[in-house]
Amino acid sequence: MQIAPPAGSADPAWLVLRLALWPDTAEAAHLSGMADAIARGHYVRLAAATDGSVLGFVEASKRVDYVNGTNSSPVAFLEGLYVVPSVRRRGVARTLVASVVQWALEEGCTELASDALLDNCSAHAVHRSLGFEETERVVYFRRALRDASPLGRTVRAALSLDTSRLRLRQFAEADLDDYAALCADAEVMRYVSDRGPLSREDAWRQLAMLVGHWALRGYGMWAVEELGSGAFVGRVGLHYPEGWPEPEIGWALARGFWGRGYAFEAATAALHTAFTTLNWPRVVSLIAPANLRSIRLAERLGAHFERNIVVRGHEVSLYAVERKH
Repeated sequence: MQIAPPAGSADPAWLVLRLALWPDTAEAAHLSGMADAIARGHYVRLAAATDGSVLGFVEASKRVDYVNGTNSSPVAFLEGLYVVPSVRRRGVARTLVASVVQWALEEGCTELASDALLDNCSAHAVHRSLGFEETERVVYFRRALRDASPLGRTVRAALSLDTSRLRLRQFAEADLDDYAALCADAEVMRYVSDRGPLSREDAWRQLAMLVGHWALRGYGMWAVEELGSGAFVGRVGLHYPEGWPEPEIGWALARGFWGRGYAFEAATAALHTAFTTLNWPRVVSLIAPANLRSIRLAERLGAHFERNIVVRGHEVSLYAVERKH
């Protein structure tokens, strides 16, 4: 068995294995995640038989923030491990993880961590067979301290939210390349911007506005990324700038992620925050009358058409959804 790094960030063998491990992630998103892994210096190794056939792969990173159940920093973290079904139980996973351990020691780490969903018992068994021990199971709780006004100044929204497939997090300057690409796509911006596609400079200004909205209002738009790949999906969240008729829920996703239910999944989490954490009585969406995709999404979220209004010189349809008491 040979253990070797991939042949570049677009190695087709690596891509095939990633697609097998995370089948719900689009190929383009995998390629973006692979490039990001290489750029960030993650440890990536492929296992191959003597005849060149690929047997499996492993990805690991070095985390400097707190990792549940660990006592040191930095901590090596097992991001992904996959072995082709036909060669399982032949030591491939053990050999791959052993290579991670050697790398982690060379990087000055004293612990190797990993995680798995609570109900993924097969993954638990694999971890135990590879020498891992379970450290803790965490259930998160919250308590609202005071009701919030519609402006959201009393209670702040969570800075990060996870759904089954997505992470909603704060925007950062490192998102500029992805966000500028989103804003430059004429089809994406067809109904989103009152000026059409944005230049990179204007995308930066809008990104700064989204970050500032959080500072002023205590809530705003989240950057959305895939949990499996870390790929940038778009923006979804709560929006209430000066001059807006009411607090709004909005969304804009990169075209490569359309049709996967991501907008609904992220918007559902954002809507839950608006009604529970911020205690809003209702939320609106301002949608161009011709934007049928967004209208269908608003209706799936429980919104109903109320009226057409003019916002910043453009006619939009106001859809509203009320909190259920």
